[in-house]
Amino acid sequence: MMEIRNPTRDEIEELIEFKKKFSDFPEKRFREFVKNNHDLVYIAFEESIVGFSYGYLWREDIGAIKEVRAMQTDGEISLVETMEKMFKKKNCRNVRVWIDENQEQLKEYLLTHGYHITTELLSFEKSDLAYSTKGNPDVTIKKFEERYIDEVMKIEETCFSPEWQTSREGLLHPPKNIIFDLAFYDKKVIGYLMVSAEEERGHYARVAVVPEFRRRGIGSRLTYEAIKFFREENVKKISLRTPKDDIPAQNLYKKFGFREVGAEYDLMKEI
Repeated sequence: MMEIRNPTRDEIEELIEFKKKFSDFPEKRFREFVKNNHDLVYIAFEESIVGFSYGYLWREDIGAIKEVRAMQTDGEISLVETMEKMFKKKNCRNVRVWIDENQEQLKEYLLTHGYHITTELLSFEKSDLAYSTKGNPDVTIKKFEERYIDEVMKIEETCFSPEWQTSREGLLHPPKNIIFDLAFYDKKVIGYLMVSAEEERGHYARVAVVPEFRRRGIGSRLTYEAIKFFREENVKKISLRTPKDDIPAQNLYKKFGFREVGAEYDLMKEI
């Protein structure tokens, strides 16, 4: 009989080995996450681990299920249901979950149980550190400082739909492994970039350019800055995700040598 529960510390290595069946990931970072966020990680267990899922608070009232993996769809469903209950106890009003395009049965279950698709995403990867252009040379790149938070919040509200906006607190206190840079033109903040690197993997986490400054090489400049950072960190592979309907962003990434490797759905439900 399948049991859904938090993993014990003795099961962390087994969980990591199971996760390797589905994706390439920074093992050290995931191991630390499991140790430090025990209540946000669940496994489906029979005689051994046959599934897992983990999450975090996207915002104060939104619980995010980052990954749902199991050998059978009923295991995936049980994991989602358990995490919904956990987030409800944490007073979350909504839950969002990301699933791959090949998890069709899980998607159909979610769509018939209160979820709706907010975004279809494409995944891109790049296995070299070449760049086609340095972008707009008149842009100045500086590290984020708290005094710019109001300008960054305006960019956030302008560039992203509500379900994708990062909170003020999230921007003021991003994860420790995130590099947060701002793009300035004529002393005005016109965009920003968030990237991270760990265990020879680079993640192009978030980028935004205000609408009136698009098509001026700002996105290219920020992408060049990201690759420059990845070079300094000896990254071997870069990954990113972008909305399926954001054709200009996809064209930018393809210009820099990124290739499409998959697709996924972002779904949300009120609980």
